[in-house]
Amino acid sequence: MEAGIRAVEVGALLAGRDPVTKKERLPKLDFVRLTIPRRVYTNSHMDVIVEAVKRVYARRDKIKGFRFT
Repeated sequence: MEAGIRAVEVGALLAGRDPVTKKERLPKLDFVRLTIPRRVYTNSHMDVIVEAVKRVYARRDKIKGFRFT
């Protein structure tokens, strides 16, 4: 919503559950993948994306998250 850039979580949710134990797989790291099309954006566009990510990171404690059960 900050800059109109799609993102997806790449970590615990994507890892899913162990098929045998049914326990949630918890990876060592969680990542966010930004979906930025190749050969479409200029360096100026990338600057906008960087600034948007910095603004979101600066207020990360005020952003309500989700809890999956």
